[in-house]
Amino acid sequence: RTPDILATIKSLPARRNKYRVGCSLDVGMNTAEGERKLRSKDLDLIIVNTTASFGSSRETAAMIWPGGSEDCGDIGKGELATRIVSRILGYLESRV
Repeated sequence: RTPDILATIKSLPARRNKYRVGCSLDVGMNTAEGERKLRSKDLDLIIVNTTASFGSSRETAAMIWPGGSEDCGDIGKGELATRIVSRILGYLESRV
């Protein structure tokens, strides 16, 4: 079994300007499981996606963060990456 890296980093000391991002992969879109993982692993953002994206340039995904979410729908992987980075940068810039 693969070690749970997110559970491991949860126990590390808090750092200023940290932003913990995780993924929740399932056969279907399971946002309830994504929300559970967001809380239990103390994440700032989780990307929920499906196994259907394997070998494809597109993704069906949602982003969930404490107090909000964005259903990205069917999206190119590059565009999804851009949205993830934009969300992280927006958070970090608000903390400066």
